[in-house]
Amino acid sequence: MKRLILLLILCTIFIGETLSQTTLRVLAIGNSFSEDAVEQHLYELGREVGYNLVLGNAYRGGQGLESHWKVVSQAEAAFEYRKVVDGKRTNRKEVALDSIILDEPWDIISLQQVSQDAGLFASYDPYLTQLIDYVIQRARNSGVRLVFHQTWAYAQTTSHKGFANYEGDQQRMYSSIVEAVHHARNSHAQLTAVIPSGTAIQNLRQTPLGDHLCRDGYHLDLSAGRYTAACTWLEILTGHSCVGLQYRPKGMRAEVASLCQQAAHDAIALPEAVTPRPETVELIDTCRISVFGSSVAHGTGATDDHGYAYLYNQLMRQRYTSGSSKWPFKLSDISIGGNTSRDLLNRYHDLIFDLGRYVIFGISLGNEGIHNNSRPDAIFERWRDNMLRLISMARADGKIPVVMNNYGRADFTSRDYNYVRRLNLLIHEWDVPSVNLLGAIDDGKGHWAQGFEADPYHPNSQGHREMMYAIPPSLFDALALGKPLPVRDSSHDMLLARGQSLTFTPEPTVHSFALSVTLRGSDRGRVITLKTNGKEARIGINRDHKAYYRSPSGDSIVSQVPLDNKARHTITLTHRYAQRRTLFYVDTERQIVNERMLLRNITVGDHKSRTTRRHFGELFFWRAALTQDEVMALMRGSILRSSLEIYCSLNEENRTRPTNLAQTTNKVRYVSH
Repeated sequence: MKRLILLLILCTIFIGETLSQTTLRVLAIGNSFSEDAVEQHLYELGREVGYNLVLGNAYRGGQGLESHWKVVSQAEAAFEYRKVVDGKRTNRKEVALDSIILDEPWDIISLQQVSQDAGLFASYDPYLTQLIDYVIQRARNSGVRLVFHQTWAYAQTTSHKGFANYEGDQQRMYSSIVEAVHHARNSHAQLTAVIPSGTAIQNLRQTPLGDHLCRDGYHLDLSAGRYTAACTWLEILTGHSCVGLQYRPKGMRAEVASLCQQAAHDAIALPEAVTPRPETVELIDTCRISVFGSSVAHGTGATDDHGYAYLYNQLMRQRYTSGSSKWPFKLSDISIGGNTSRDLLNRYHDLIFDLGRYVIFGISLGNEGIHNNSRPDAIFERWRDNMLRLISMARADGKIPVVMNNYGRADFTSRDYNYVRRLNLLIHEWDVPSVNLLGAIDDGKGHWAQGFEADPYHPNSQGHREMMYAIPPSLFDALALGKPLPVRDSSHDMLLARGQSLTFTPEPTVHSFALSVTLRGSDRGRVITLKTNGKEARIGINRDHKAYYRSPSGDSIVSQVPLDNKARHTITLTHRYAQRRTLFYVDTERQIVNERMLLRNITVGDHKSRTTRRHFGELFFWRAALTQDEVMALMRGSILRSSLEIYCSLNEENRTRPTNLAQTTNKVRYVSH
């Protein structure tokens, strides 16, 4: 009995909800611009305000009033009949317009001009008059209302040929459309209203979303653009304000939905002019970092997709909570698996709509198609050129870009690996912060290091963690402070003698790393001391005036390069944690020792001796290992910025306060014993 009563109550509630929905039948006679406006989001918005919308679209792609009348007058079955009933979409091809009109007792029927002619009033008649008469004669509902859809101007960057009708000027196109639609309504008494989608879109272009509302330069993007048009239609059709409604497209931020709703609402209030955005409104989140890339950036391969971006986000929270950072940075992942540089350009509006101040670009040559490609140079150049374009676009939109460099893959050949290394050398010297992912888990041949692979294309959870370690923890703190990119200066040096030294502690946690100094002086003694987990490693010069490296386990390798007091030499130590190898370079000579260490602290200079004298020129520390190509580039004078945590150009003037020029907040201390 209780179940029966409950069933009756539920049925009563269901019937009450059904009866409370007012059915409104709406037909658009148009093209892809009516598709953008009514075929998605409008039904859901209507349901929220108590309307059951039956939506029809008599669709002919790229066609306008004259073309429609031509096929209608000849009774051609030339339309696609697209229909939304109870939220479900159907599509019938080769349907005559009179059949579509007779299919439902439509309450509202809209007309529109094709986009390129929408601002040319001379193109409207006699075809608009003929279509109006045709529709009224066939409408089953004697009280049908006719409305006109005011379409939008193209993006300023469009390549649409019709833009020439407006001298390639978006504002001219918008004003022309407004004027033409105004005349159309005034000269046709049967038109009871204008749906000002064009004004709504132009309003939205005044917000932080900017001129990024067209997916191809003229059709609306699938998110904010289409949603704004649907909100505009909703208010005209129902009289209900869209401001404050809860429904929004999946993945759309509430802040973006609010902008769209207000843009539509303002267009209803003032349909023939742009409503300026108050200058006090600032919706860009100054602490949001948008991760804009492909599957590795998304976290594929890691458990629960908790990849390097997720892990770095956790680190940012910890730094803020502990007081290490005064900014509550947070990462927002808008990456999509399989994306290429072209894909990022095509969906650039996703980045704009994320409303973040910063962006991490994370795509690979692998997705771009470098592997086994017959034209690898073209693939290389496309990635390079498109990434430079993305960087430029992001900066033009007020964002601060960071580039993740290229990494390996299990199926890469030596040729593929060569292109990856070449591209990374370029990225090092671009005028943009960058991160050396290759130096985190490369096996030395362009593959994932053993034990760090989830599948041929993705690192596993530990591999992602190694990639995260390559990102300087205070990078975004430095960017928030406006710290510029480091510029290399090798014109000075500084004498360390009588036990004087420089010391720093890398930001936690460091696994793979590289360390390099330039120096003059062949005195016997320490050059660099590395404190590790419980033990000490050392770079020094022996009694034969040759540099050596002694590992934490006591293994030693000695360079054969003779040092003297006049020539400047470069000593570089690069540790590949995943490979369990350390590579020791003295100028261009390389030696290897097998080991794994956890670095804690670095001291430059012989703090144990009062007699050793040595001149140091430059000090570098990276949170990733360097390839031999990169070490050689450093020797040639290149600046290697990817994952650079410490860079000091040393001179006597600032000996007691050495300046770290790298984009981090870490510091180097001068110690005098």
